[in-house]
Amino acid sequence: MSSMSAILERTVRFLITESRNVRTQHLLQHFEHGDSSTRLHAFRQLLCIRSPHPTLPPNVSQDIDDILLHERSRRVLTPVSSIPCVASIPRENSRPPVRIRLWKGDITTLAPGTTAITNAANSQMLGCFQPTHRCIDNVIHSWAGPRLRQECFDIASTRQNQQDALPAGDALARGSEPDDMERHQLSQCYYSVLEEADGLPETAEGKSVALCGISTGLFAFPAKLAASIAIDTVAAWFAHHPEASISDVVFVTYSEDDYETYNVLLHQTRSTWTVCTLEPAKETSLISPTMEKARTWLAEADTIIVSAGAGLSAADGLDYTSRTLFRKHFPAFLQYDLGRMYDVFGFVDWPSDRVKWGYFFTHLEMVRNWPQSQLYRRLLGWLDSFGDNNHVKTSNADGLFVANGLDEARLSTPQGQYYYLQCLANCTPDSYWPSRPFLERALPLIDPVTQSLKDDTAIPRCQNCGGDLFICVRAADWFNERPYRAGEARWQKFRRRVLSGGGGKTVVLELGVGMNTPGVLKWPNEDLVRQGNQQVKLIRLAPPRNLNPNTHRMLLPRHRTSSNLLTLHRTRTMAAAPPPARPIKILMIHGFTQSGPNFHAKTRALEKNLQKAFPAGITLSYPTAPIRLAHADIPFPTAAPEVKENGEAEESDAWAWWRRKGDAEPYAYEGLELGMETLARVLKAEGPFDGVIGFSQGGAMAAMVAALLEPERRKAFEELVAEGGMSYPQSFEADTGYIEETVHAPLKFAVSYSGFAATGVDTYRGFYEPKIKTPMLHFIGTLDTVVEESRSLALVERCEQSEERVVYHPGGHFLTTQKTYVATLVGFIKEVLHKADNGEQEEESVEDMDVPF
Repeated sequence: MSSMSAILERTVRFLITESRNVRTQHLLQHFEHGDSSTRLHAFRQLLCIRSPHPTLPPNVSQDIDDILLHERSRRVLTPVSSIPCVASIPRENSRPPVRIRLWKGDITTLAPGTTAITNAANSQMLGCFQPTHRCIDNVIHSWAGPRLRQECFDIASTRQNQQDALPAGDALARGSEPDDMERHQLSQCYYSVLEEADGLPETAEGKSVALCGISTGLFAFPAKLAASIAIDTVAAWFAHHPEASISDVVFVTYSEDDYETYNVLLHQTRSTWTVCTLEPAKETSLISPTMEKARTWLAEADTIIVSAGAGLSAADGLDYTSRTLFRKHFPAFLQYDLGRMYDVFGFVDWPSDRVKWGYFFTHLEMVRNWPQSQLYRRLLGWLDSFGDNNHVKTSNADGLFVANGLDEARLSTPQGQYYYLQCLANCTPDSYWPSRPFLERALPLIDPVTQSLKDDTAIPRCQNCGGDLFICVRAADWFNERPYRAGEARWQKFRRRVLSGGGGKTVVLELGVGMNTPGVLKWPNEDLVRQGNQQVKLIRLAPPRNLNPNTHRMLLPRHRTSSNLLTLHRTRTMAAAPPPARPIKILMIHGFTQSGPNFHAKTRALEKNLQKAFPAGITLSYPTAPIRLAHADIPFPTAAPEVKENGEAEESDAWAWWRRKGDAEPYAYEGLELGMETLARVLKAEGPFDGVIGFSQGGAMAAMVAALLEPERRKAFEELVAEGGMSYPQSFEADTGYIEETVHAPLKFAVSYSGFAATGVDTYRGFYEPKIKTPMLHFIGTLDTVVEESRSLALVERCEQSEERVVYHPGGHFLTTQKTYVATLVGFIKEVLHKADNGEQEEESVEDMDVPF
């Protein structure tokens, strides 16, 4: 074990052991099975939830600093001088103008020489204690380390904090109130930042301050208005401070939309500044030790394998997450609630084949005309210097390698290519054809306004059976691999030569490979390193997580089972069905420590999407659980409670459907009857409901409620009482004189996000024996460390026809609202309601969907 791996192991063990949270301590049971990447992820989450008190022992603080600085050494940092100047503010007395710069990037990767970065902090300035929140507060504290949180705690009355482990300068924490923030308050945030920064010492590079967006994320301050306020405040501040020492102001954006908003506003004429006419950004190269090592490996290599994912295409501008690109090339499809090419993955609500193929032919034409780029030409020119000792394997179907001059004999594309269309029925093994003739036939028939086909004759059909065609990519089990077998055979031959030692020193250069389909490139690359007898090294152009230099690569291997390889990258989408012509109603059950209003606030994006998907109307009901939790019950650190005038602490706004008793499974659920009574009242007073959606503890409760309302469920409870099972809840019995009636009719569907089953206790068997018959969809986060996958799968196993109703998303313990997964939810609800409303028998209709492009 390397010294850094040992430091990481003992630090994570300390953070787990010192925690008083039972669920956190439970991580020790799985600690030995985690690799370095898993432990590093746990390290960051543990730091995120840790309160500044008690103070960390000095030796632990030093270990944490060593880990963070080691991580920092592997990051590519950006000097302020390399960021383009978009405007300048002239100053008197022949002083150089103030440079206004705009950058889309990670504010924590600004290089040393940056005077200060800003943080849209909460009023306690302690950072966000929720590991799943993707807020700038989390990002800054994650990379700065606990010393920043400790200092904020110790000197919260001040506004200046030391740089700690951040590569740039000071982090200026500013409180931003999320509720009803006035424009003047937001302006004052930026104004006070500039006041503080002006008093900081200059560096050799000048004095620069990086400004982030404030309150435009979770707190939903309108982004365009916030950007305008920020820019106007900066202009006004410099107008009133002509002698200011600040030389550079960098507006840092995270999303493409925010970047475009700032770009437009910064180029508007203002009396106090002009569009930048200064020299262009300097070609500054800041090489980290890791970058230097990578260069050495590449210089010494005899053989190169390029392993390319979607990130490489995105670097060339073909970015499937770009809203700007979608608006430019697919404006007519915005009406279908599509905003990015990525949103089309799994999309099934095409109004017609003409619309669908209008989109896909427009897409194929855009990619076919994508210009050659310096990025690909330089990469391929460098590969040419290795002669026959190079190979490219890519999951990209766009054909950009060949379009930029790569010889196909050096290429393999296991996920398919846009070059072919194939028969969806696979009527014969050879039922695939080049897409170009179909495309050229269709282009004259695409309406320039609607972007749909004008004529059904342009819809591609199988030339053998007359059935449907689609782009020949690995989108489902209908994928025809035959056109790509030659490329795969070339790759396997090349790989065997590398492993036999015939390739000499080999470097796998992994470019832009993510976790959508890790079994295609990422994990096979790691296997190649493991089997390479120290002759194969891996360079990942991605955020590094290496803590063991002896493996000769950027990341430690992830030990996965073959079944994990299959399921981790799956998304499922239900077969298309029309929305009901009537309004629908869904019961929304929040998770542990939440409340109804809180859960409603967190799911507004989901609510908006559901309203669009069900135009006849949809109502979501958000009850609050009956058990108020004490501050000590909350399993993550929170700010100290407010104190009333009488000296008593304010009660928490954290609620639960039950309290869990015990340190490990099997658990007992204290107060479950109260939770059931609350929901029974809601069902009776606000029903009828079509279905239920629950998160975490609410997901477990959603399954229980669905089970209780099923016919014959009471009989199952009664039969199990003799074996220690609980009685059927009286609150769910209808007061009609007929014992067999319940307070509500059976639900038509149930949905669980990060839910689980009560296992190992006879008390709760009645909920699951016999299996739950209500159609139930399960969402599981692959990075969820709160509810373990095994607990979620225990619920899956207790539902009928459950195997094809499991959706994995690449996130943690939260209710995902990415459009791909919302489309899955919508498709599921439409399908089950269509069958229920039309009296059809339940029949599964599901496709396994990889990300298709």
